[in-house]
Amino acid sequence: MRTHHQGKLMQTGIVKQKGFTLIEAIITLAIATILAAMATPSFINLLNKRRISASANTIYSTLQEARSLAITEGSNVSGCLSNDGLSCLKIVNRGSAAQFISYRGTTEPTAITWADLGIRATPLNTHAGSINFGGKKVIQFQSDGMTLRSFQNGTFTLSGTSSAMDKKVVVARTGRVTIK
Repeated sequence: MRTHHQGKLMQTGIVKQKGFTLIEAIITLAIATILAAMATPSFINLLNKRRISASANTIYSTLQEARSLAITEGSNVSGCLSNDGLSCLKIVNRGSAAQFISYRGTTEPTAITWADLGIRATPLNTHAGSINFGGKKVIQFQSDGMTLRSFQNGTFTLSGTSSAMDKKVVVARTGRVTIK
């Protein structure tokens, strides 16, 4: 059943089209592109800040685990930054295959002794920045949970492209670990 109005539109050939014109689509796409370009740097900074926070949390939890193990086992447990899972470093650079390794005793493990001494090699995300242990190579906990010697306390500084991204993991002489 056609109404009089529908029949008249069909007779004259005028059919009302719905949708966007090509010009409207191009303008909308251009505006969306400009907004996305403006948001990208902020998103990248946010992503890098989250990566640094994740690495700080990883170092924090690994240090807590090492301290707890030293108390539980009644022996010394050490931890350090590494690129190869064995050698301790003071600094791991941005973009490196960094790890935080923890091991029993105070002597760095070798490939041969890792099976006996090694506890864990935890990967760290260094895509956003470098990690520096303040001129030190190793943190060592003794059986009471305190650091082995007074010079063993220190700060892991995780540095990004701006100081607003930086995080610090601080180990006190008492063995207490905090993130700042």
